[in-house]
Formats: sequence, C-alpha cells, structure tokens
Amino acid sequence: KKKKIKKNNYKKGFSLIELTMVVVIMSLLFVVFSVSERVVENGRLVNAINLTAQQPNIIENNKLALWLETSMPSREKKDGYKLLDWDDLSKNKILFMASDSKHYQTFKEKRTFPGIKSVYFNGHNPMVSKKSLNLLAYTIFVVSKPENNNTGTIIQSGFKITTHDVEDSLITVIRNDGNSKSIKKGLKKEFVDIGQGGDNFNNRPEKVVIGDNGFEGEIFEIIVFDSVLDDDDINKIEKYLYR
Repeated sequence: KKKKIKKNNYKKGFSLIELTMVVVIMSLLFVVFSVSERVVENGRLVNAINLTAQQPNIIENNKLALWLETSMPSREKKDGYKLLDWDDLSKNKILFMASDSKHYQTFKEKRTFPGIKSVYFNGHNPMVSKKSLNLLAYTIFVVSKPENNNTGTIIQSGFKITTHDVEDSLITVIRNDGNSKSIKKGLKKEFVDIGQGGDNFNNRPEKVVIGDNGFEGEIFEIIVFDSVLDDDDINKIEKYLYR
C-alpha cells in the first residue's frame, strides 16, 4: 500500500509539472504572437508613412486643395485618444477643429486597417475649418468606413459627399466638372453619373465641415483637388491609397 501511495503521488506531481510547462509554453507563444503582430502592424504604419512622404505628384501638385490623412502621427494634435485638431497637408494649410470643445473625435486604431489609425466620428460633433474651399470643379478621394445604415455627411463646402455616395467602398473617388457629378467605387470600377448629387457651387459656406448631419464612422483620408483629374492621375492616386 505504501508503494502504491508513493507511486500515485509521483504521478500526480509529474502531471503538475507537465501542466506548468504547458502553461509556460502557451504564455511564451502568446507573447511571441503578440509581439510579432505588433511588429507587423508597426511595419504597415511605417510603410504608410513612407508612401505618403514619397508622393511628390500629390504634394507638389498645384491643383491640390486639401489633404487630410492619419498615418503621419506628428501632423495631428492629440490628447490621449482625443483629436484636438486635424492639420491639412496641402499648401492651403486648412486647420480643422471640433465644433464642440468639450467633445472630441476619437483618434485610434479600430482594426479596419491594422496599424493605421482613423478619426472616428460618433454622430454628434463635426470638425470645422476656419475657412472655406471655393471650388468650381473638383476631384475628391475619400477613404472611409461609415457605420451600417448611417446617413451622415462626410465632407461639405458648396460640394457635399455623403455616406450614400461612398456606401461600403473603402476608397471612393468623386468628381464634378461643374455640370455633372460622377462617382467611382473601387479600383477597377467605372465612374457613374449622378447629376449634381447635393453640390451647389453657388452656395459656398465660409467653412468646410467634416462628419456632419449625424455622420458616424471612421475617416482615414480625404484628398481634394480643385479640378477634374484625368483617369491616369486618378489611377495613380488610387493605387497609392490601396497600397
């Protein structure tokens, strides 16, 4: 009987050691996986920053009227996850601030694009500039992800881009030559004419507003040109955005 008890205790002790080893190994694997995932995401962020910085065709183009994006972290003023202001990268240097200084948009990664942050609008507080965009024609690139069934406005100032315009397309191109507005949803899609679609160049407010009329969802990038770009230029910028 004594031998059996010793034998059983030995088996019990051995199983506890095995269990401890399994727990340690699982913990190590979890740490390695978490670190690897973060390295990959940081790599994507660095790649996005490099791609943005290497876009002379966008930066030096005199037709560029507004460029807001989220992969250049030094460009935004933040307080934790609160976005205090959003700085335009174009020559116009249009500054956007929350319309309500007590409530700010959320600036953080929400897993849509791993490693890339977005500006999340909660449907209540748009961002407003101190000056307007007086456009007679335009081409606008929008990278966004509105919440399902949202009907808000992404950006407006004489022109108007809504969630209905972008639908579930992460990258949307909208252009208006002053007579008709057309929309392209997706890299290999064609432009579809929609009339004026809410644009009114004769009624230009003094400000540009982003995330208005109850807009709820993420905005990653908005690029506005004050002219109608040709298909070749549009294709180049789309490819940059998809990359």
